[in-house]
Order: sequence, then C-alpha cells, then structure tokens
Amino acid sequence: MCCPSSSDSETISATGGAAKLDNDSLVAPAQAFKPNEADVHGLIDPELESRFKQNTDAFDKLLKMAEQDARLTRIAAVFTLLDNHNKWLVKILVLALQRWDEYRSLFRKLSLAEGLVRATDFPGAVFLIARASGLCTGGSSAGHVYSAPELTPTSTSPAKTLDADARKNPGKHYAYVSKPLKPNWYMVLRSGLVRMWRR
Repeated sequence: MCCPSSSDSETISATGGAAKLDNDSLVAPAQAFKPNEADVHGLIDPELESRFKQNTDAFDKLLKMAEQDARLTRIAAVFTLLDNHNKWLVKILVLALQRWDEYRSLFRKLSLAEGLVRATDFPGAVFLIARASGLCTGGSSAGHVYSAPELTPTSTSPAKTLDADARKNPGKHYAYVSKPLKPNWYMVLRSGLVRMWRR
C-alpha cells in the first residue's frame, strides 16, 4: 500500500527525466495493471482479524498517536512523509527519535510491516499496513484502517469479494474491500493502483 498519488507527478517526472523516460512511459505499467486471483489470494492472512481483537488497546493507542501527528501522511520504520513534502524524509527529523521508536515498537507488536499511511481517496482515514507486495505503482496490500466515514464495500469474506470485484470490473485499476471489526475499524484488502498520499 505504498503507491504514490497522481499528485506526486513531480517526483515521477524527475525520476523519468533522469532516466530519459517521459511521464507516460513511467505511468503506463501501473495503468496496465489488473488485479488477478494470485494477487488477491496472496493477501489472505487469517491472523489479521484475531490480531486486532487481541490488541485493540494497542491499535487505539496507535490511532491516537497518528491523530496527534496528523501532518505525517506516511510513517514507516525507516522513513516518514509530511503532507507538504513530496520526498521521503529519512535524514530530516520530523519526529522526535523517542516518538518514532514508539511507533516502531507498536508496528512490531501489531505486525504492521509497512507502518501507517493516509490515503487521498479516503480523507481522514488511517491505514495500518500489515503486508504489501508488488511495485510501488501498483501492488496489493492487507491491513487495518480506521475511518470515521463508513467504508464501502464491506464483506464478511473480503478476499472472495475482492476477487469477484476484480473479475467483474477488469478495466478498474484497483479494488478495495473491508470487513468491519468494531465501530470505525476495519480489516482492509487492496489490489491494484490507487492514490495513497495526500499533499
């Protein structure tokens, strides 16, 4: 769930320019991506739901921290991203080291290998990513999300619903399905290209 948004075109264009590729050539592979059955089945993790139920207080603590650090759109173990900055910040200290270590500790405890991300497509939502695969321009991910607005679609069998959605809408470049866990909290599966970072 680490894909840049269309608003990150400056970064993509700069990368393409250095490689002597135009922006269309860089974006074409992502636009050609179509979720398939293997992408969906690779997301299945039976522990996502049980881990949440066993660690609800820790998830709530992580959410409270994220709300306090609302300007950070991405917090991972090795980098952060500010809402007004289009480059990963490793050397620029935007979190006190003690605070960052607290995030890292919770990420380890909750098996959130990819950390935290806020999504342009879901204002106010906080995604906590347990696993991700594929290219940064089009891949798949699984984890948890807190969202005050109700998320749709929801399903008691999100992997089956995600697979059906990908097959029903082959021209769609991404699909999301979530499963409610408690008020405003969901398990979420995503496959494909989607705008993830706000600016």
